[in-house]
Amino acid sequence: MITYEVSESINAEPRAIFRYLSNVDLYSKWMALDSAEVVTPEIQGQGRRWRAVTGEGPFLMEDSEFEEARVVGYRTIEGPFDWTGGFRLQPLEGATRITSYGQIELSGLRRLMAPMIARAIRKSETAELTTLKQLVEGEQG
Repeated sequence: MITYEVSESINAEPRAIFRYLSNVDLYSKWMALDSAEVVTPEIQGQGRRWRAVTGEGPFLMEDSEFEEARVVGYRTIEGPFDWTGGFRLQPLEGATRITSYGQIELSGLRRLMAPMIARAIRKSETAELTTLKQLVEGEQG
């Protein structure tokens, strides 16, 4: 199993960042995925399902945690591997710490590549938070 946790400080209030965490339509602006779309528009928050297409393949995800301006968590329903994770927000003085966290369960031959995949995941998650920081802080003016 691969576990990861990476953090970044963003000069904005949690609500400004949460807009990007809670809006699947904005995911492709800052996440390492080709596309994302909600498949259960009648559900907002916990239980909402969405599809994402990534370099690893298509995923069907479900929001497993959802607390306004605090946390968005998700889990794989269908996909090339099981992934649970999310984002936590912690208010700081004049900024917010965002933490991306998760666990990935690999099977088959992918298990042999776990150390390489773990490095790639951490690098990708760090890059996503850097991009998110640039987007949010750019909006702040």
